[in-house]
Amino acid sequence: MTIYYSPRLVLKWLLWLFFILLVFNCVGIWLKLSYSNRLVTHISNATSFNSETSISTLYSSLILLTASILTYYINISVKRLNKGNASWLWLSIIFLYMSIDESVEIHERTIMVFRSQFNLTGLLYYSWVIPYGILGLLLLFKFIPFLYKLEKKTRNLFLVSGFLFVFGAVGIELFGGRHHELYGQENIEYAMFYTIEESFEIIAISIFIYALLRYIALINPKSTFISRN
Repeated sequence: MTIYYSPRLVLKWLLWLFFILLVFNCVGIWLKLSYSNRLVTHISNATSFNSETSISTLYSSLILLTASILTYYINISVKRLNKGNASWLWLSIIFLYMSIDESVEIHERTIMVFRSQFNLTGLLYYSWVIPYGILGLLLLFKFIPFLYKLEKKTRNLFLVSGFLFVFGAVGIELFGGRHHELYGQENIEYAMFYTIEESFEIIAISIFIYALLRYIALINPKSTFISRN
């Protein structure tokens, strides 16, 4: 069976879904800050970018899982073409972990451990950024040769998506943690922090998926997945 797809159209649909989730998130924030009852709490939990049980968290987990599946597919494809590179398999494993982490918030469970051990405050109040930041830098150095060998546009798309993801997941998170420590979570400013953070992450993964779909067509134009640009 041949599956036709358009990377650009997929990207547009991913961004439209993100926009819908963003609207739901903003409505949930407004309701939560304006009213206080059980129904509003349920609506907020279902729509918030900051809730483990929300639709947006499920969506984020699914697109990360999609990235894992696509990188694994590329790993198989390059092996068949005798161009095997273990980096694709590593990427698949990393995105699978990120998908699981997004749904069960493994990184959140490290916060209290590091915060209590090292008495972390301020920008490091969300202390998970320390181990994840160090691991991220190590992985960056590991993948530099891999990135250098990629086709130029694919490499640039990877770098853009990576920058956006790290800027949101770590950069915005640092200031969001500081705000949480000083002023708590029940305010519009904190809601803006987690909304911006999650927005950068979703947009970044959407771009990454677009890059992967485009790359699949480049390396294996005769595959069962055929790109229509």
